[in-house]
Amino acid sequence: MRSKTFKTYLNVCLYKKRCGRYNILSRYFAGEKERISAKRKSVRYRKAAVRSCRDFQKGDLMYRHKTKKYRAAAVGAVLAAVLMLGFAGCDKLPTSSDSAATAAPTPTPEPEDLTVFAEGTTMDGIDISGMKLAEAEKVCRAAALKPYANINVTVKSGDTEMTAKGSELTVVDTLDITLTRLLKSRKAGDYEMTYCLTLKNFENELKQKLGDFVVQAKDATVGSYDFDAGDFVFEDAVNGKKLDVYGTLAAVKAQFLKKTSGEVEAALQETAAKVTVDDLRKDFGMISSFETVSTNTENGNHNMGLALSRVNGTVLNPGDTFSYENIVGDSTNASTGFLPAGGLSGGALVQMYGGGICQASSTIYGAALRAGMTITLRDCHSSPSTYVPIGLDATVSYGEIDFQFRNDLDTPVYIMSWMDGVTLHVQFYGKHPKEWDTINVYSQTTSEIPPLGTVKYVVDQNLKKGEKVLSTSGNWGYEASAWRDFVKDGEVIRTETLPSSYYGPSGTIYRIGPGTETSSPSPTPTATPTAAPTATPAPTATPAPTAAPTPEPTPAPPAEPTAAPTEESTPEPVTAAETGE
Repeated sequence: MRSKTFKTYLNVCLYKKRCGRYNILSRYFAGEKERISAKRKSVRYRKAAVRSCRDFQKGDLMYRHKTKKYRAAAVGAVLAAVLMLGFAGCDKLPTSSDSAATAAPTPTPEPEDLTVFAEGTTMDGIDISGMKLAEAEKVCRAAALKPYANINVTVKSGDTEMTAKGSELTVVDTLDITLTRLLKSRKAGDYEMTYCLTLKNFENELKQKLGDFVVQAKDATVGSYDFDAGDFVFEDAVNGKKLDVYGTLAAVKAQFLKKTSGEVEAALQETAAKVTVDDLRKDFGMISSFETVSTNTENGNHNMGLALSRVNGTVLNPGDTFSYENIVGDSTNASTGFLPAGGLSGGALVQMYGGGICQASSTIYGAALRAGMTITLRDCHSSPSTYVPIGLDATVSYGEIDFQFRNDLDTPVYIMSWMDGVTLHVQFYGKHPKEWDTINVYSQTTSEIPPLGTVKYVVDQNLKKGEKVLSTSGNWGYEASAWRDFVKDGEVIRTETLPSSYYGPSGTIYRIGPGTETSSPSPTPTATPTAAPTATPAPTATPAPTAAPTPEPTPAPPAEPTAAPTEESTPEPVTAAETGE
């Protein structure tokens, strides 16, 4: 600070007499006198400064004793003077450092780019300094896959083999995680590359090609019925084998990590059967039974018994479907053992091979309903049958109409079917489901349709040319519904709607011999059609048997089919109900 500046502010203090810190200023002035440069050592300045200081000290000493109220003001004034002195010195007293202050400022370093890897960062010796994450990933993935590019691993299973190529390997997300963490850390250094290899495409191919070698586990099942022992014969369960996909892939990857081509065996794992013989044998018994009585001819009864004998012993494992046509076979020619009997053709009753087998299929239908089987294909006759309630028949016609159902129970079922005289028997054996105790079956007529006023001719091969026989003067038509109730502890727990039935009405129908002219038909008889029956009441449900009776052995069919009966010019007319068609 220059002396002139100090004197100026000192005079201000003396003028206002507000500063009580005279001793501070005095000491400051004393020191200032020693620092005055030679240029400023004039007598005039020095005397004036000394005088001013002396006068200030004297006057202030006197003033500070006058009152206390000015002490604070005096202190504040002195401090203000000192502060102003300092600011003034900064503004008006440049030093040698002024030139440096006016020089150009030091440039601020640019901020560090946090989206790139720090300098000196390497992965297994690969320099990724200054790279962004995506670029570093690409470089590291290529480096990781390079050692495996020319390596192939062959997987064998029996006579089948397939090859995994190193060029199809891919690196999964472990590398992404490692690089992301490294980027955030901003720490340079040489890091180990960690990653996992995957063979996704090869995995899919493995499942497709080697999946055929899976051996399905086979549950225990019922094989046959021993009539001598009076008991069922069961077949043991067989454990299966399936491809261990992930075990096989692990072996393939292990071979790749050796960085040499090679062969590995497909890994297999055993699968246990769900049902054993002990499980099946326990509580295995009859779960349903149904019977009908035939009013057919001898040949018709023969056909029914033959059809039931072929169904007898059928085993349906869980999920299996029963097909009447596939089991009974072709019933339309003599070579299969079936005989001519009355059957419906075009609404008319005619003699045909296999006539009567529809009563056998309808009897099986009744037993299947009460065994809880799932009906998948069923059709009704053209006219209601007398051997079962309306809406509960199941017609068949080889090559045209089949009857099918599926076993949706958890265990297999065994079908016993035979004919005892004129009675048809069908029984289902298995483990009784826990969900229900019995199944009650019902049906009812929902509508009646009057006969038609039409005339129809049906060719009967058993008639001669020119012969014409009245088959019917008209039949009523009906619609019927059916359902079954699942009963548990005496209460209906579930009701299931069964396939509905439509029996179409007919007009007058004639049977004629081959080649018979029909242009001038005989006058239609004035026979009065049968009155429409009232609605069929719901039949009483067949109670479930309390104990499984000993099944009767199926009577063996004749070694040779009996000769076809001699056809008369006018065969004995029989009703549709009598034929089972």
